[in-house]
Amino acid sequence: MLSQTAKSNRASWLHSPAIWAAQTYATAALPDQRLNARLVQTAALLAARPSDSIPQAGETWAQSKGIYRMIENDRVSAEQLLQPVYEATAKRCAGAPVILAVQDTTSLNYTSLRQTEGLGPIDSGQARGLLLHSTLAVRADGVPLGVLHAQSWARAAEGERSAPQRKQRPIEEKESAKWLRGMSGAQAVLQRCVPAASRPRLIHIQDREGDIHEVLQAVVEAGEGCVIRCEHNRRVQGPEESIAYAHEQVRQAPVLGRLQLAVPRKPGQVQRTAEVELRSLAMTLSPCRQRHPNRRPLRLTLVEVWESDPPPDVQPLHWLLWTTEPAATREQVLTVVQWY
Repeated sequence: MLSQTAKSNRASWLHSPAIWAAQTYATAALPDQRLNARLVQTAALLAARPSDSIPQAGETWAQSKGIYRMIENDRVSAEQLLQPVYEATAKRCAGAPVILAVQDTTSLNYTSLRQTEGLGPIDSGQARGLLLHSTLAVRADGVPLGVLHAQSWARAAEGERSAPQRKQRPIEEKESAKWLRGMSGAQAVLQRCVPAASRPRLIHIQDREGDIHEVLQAVVEAGEGCVIRCEHNRRVQGPEESIAYAHEQVRQAPVLGRLQLAVPRKPGQVQRTAEVELRSLAMTLSPCRQRHPNRRPLRLTLVEVWESDPPPDVQPLHWLLWTTEPAATREQVLTVVQWY
């Protein structure tokens, strides 16, 4: 539980953009104090009106011009602006038993900026821009605390990144390395800013893109946790050392409970209530050592949420989640699902 002082401090930075900006950028180390002061003022203005453009957020033309000058200053880097945000977020995590480190990628569409250099494709069409992959810190009760890590990049043109040997390249040379960088970035800032006695355990939350053996292995080796949406029907150890496959194995597990879920209306489908079955099974991932000599067996649990009897012509609800966390009971499975 938070103390009254902690609750008061949290309320201050939540409700006052000026206090939030001053606290967040207290550790900023720009080349001179005038830039530090400008950074705090800029952050407060933009936080007060987050959906506005810079000219709209600036209360006067002079303020707007000051924001543009700081952004264009060659002595100010993106990393200098981001590090204080990471550090302030890490300090807010102190004392929590667990923190959900939620990763996801979003595209920044700058197709209309015809003269801008350094952009890349962001979808299968003609849109161009940048990709931004963030790691957010979220308390177990769902309260967001801030950003622990962020990375951005421009994709190469399709012809430059579709070499036949792409699947054989090490993960460090692939875009999917973003998941490992997000994990290590979150770990590093917590280790740097939070004493070991009050440092939370990280539970890494990722969607199906994060279902990568190297990612799962990194979680296990770090002694941390994860809830990662399952994409691949992975090889697992079956009865008497035989080879089986994860999806079929978990479906054979006993039903731990049932749950009714409200399904929002979709195009062509009315709002409805779905009854899903909850299952889980602990299993050992058994990668093919001939194809993947650096991958080792991992002990994980696969949680399944499955609508076994959907209405006619309706695709059933179906989630499969890899986790390191306890999931042997209905209540434990519900915790895993709620975290995701």
